Amino acid sequence: MDAVKINVNVDKKTKQEADAVFKELGLNMSTAINMFLKKSVMEGGIPFDVTISKPKRETLDAIKEAADIVSNPEKHSSYSSVEELKAALDA
Repeated sequence: MDAVKINVNVDKKTKQEADAVFKELGLNMSTAINMFLKKSVMEGGIPFDVTISKPKRETLDAIKEAADIVSNPEKHSSYSSVEELKAALDA
């Protein structure tokens, strides 16, 4: 095998966290990076989804509702105990 060196800049915290994960798996950084590169070659691309995470409509609606509850508490019911909540649900 004709090995070559690759220099990669990574922030310190990410490197430390990755080292800990790889150590738990019985790997070192070099082996883990080699695994990533070989898997990329086998799949012909990045071996995992690379997407921009967007919250679902349901999540956005829940955030909006929570903000409304905080901004307008008088419009929303509140309960001081579980029993009080159960009674309201049974009503």
